[in-house]
Amino acid sequence: MSYAPPGLVIEVVYHDGQRMHSAALRLNRGDTVADAIAAISQLASLQTLGLAQKPFGIFGEICSPQRVLSPNDRLEFYRPLLKDAKAARRARAEQQKTAGR
Repeated sequence: MSYAPPGLVIEVVYHDGQRMHSAALRLNRGDTVADAIAAISQLASLQTLGLAQKPFGIFGEICSPQRVLSPNDRLEFYRPLLKDAKAARRARAEQQKTAGR
């Protein structure tokens, strides 16, 4: 009799600028982010997004493809920023200054 370790489920999320895409992904314990990305290519709902070329992280922290996943991890794929946060903050401050606030 052989024992197979129970699997793990992670959440995969990506926002394409219009809507949030989210999918639960069942993997094997010990699988890495690279394994998850390979499995994503099999999901029809996410495969057209080209996620393999996007930066990624777990819960907001960039990580390597060799990172071992834990149950309930959220694998996030990031898109480029539309505005630099510092520049946007400076522009808002300048607007408030000229508006007399």
